[in-house]
Amino acid sequence: VVVTVIAPTAPSPVTQMLPAAGATNVVLPVNLSWIPVANASSYDIYIWPSGTTQPSIPTIDNVTGINRQHTGNLQYGITYEWQVVAKNSCLETPGTIQTFSTAELPDLIVSQVQTPPSLFAGEDLTVTYTVTNQGTGSTGSRSWKDGFYLSTDNTVSPEDLYLGEASNVSFLVSQQAYTQTQTLPVPTTTNGRFKL
Repeated sequence: VVVTVIAPTAPSPVTQMLPAAGATNVVLPVNLSWIPVANASSYDIYIWPSGTTQPSIPTIDNVTGINRQHTGNLQYGITYEWQVVAKNSCLETPGTIQTFSTAELPDLIVSQVQTPPSLFAGEDLTVTYTVTNQGTGSTGSRSWKDGFYLSTDNTVSPEDLYLGEASNVSFLVSQQAYTQTQTLPVPTTTNGRFKL
């Protein structure tokens, strides 16, 4: 009997990893992908904060596809290194180590609120206000609503009186602001002293 033993073939290293090397403003969850390689049956993914030691245990192991969405313990405003290791039943081949940076977060605050000092129930309340992004990240092209409540304290709660909302007039990069004026109806049953 003749038996032919074939030497195992190592997988090729993965290529065209996304996010691309040095990518910035990556939003979470991050979509990881790569081109499939010959002789690979699965892949291990390693992700770690840049400047620290690569973990010995994969962040995600035995991925049989060529992409994965991942949030895990990733945080905004951090640079990460990542690597994909191609594997088969006998051998494995590490790919290149690349970096990506997650987006910084915006932090919106309302200031310079101007209203008349008093008005009658049933009248419209005109309010002018400024929204500033004091965070280090941009809001991007996202839309949001500015809500208006009358409250007896400094905390919005279910007992507060909702007056209405206004759409943001523009997206805001870090330290950018917009000012707008909104007219809001005050119910005829409302009376007392309130904070807006």
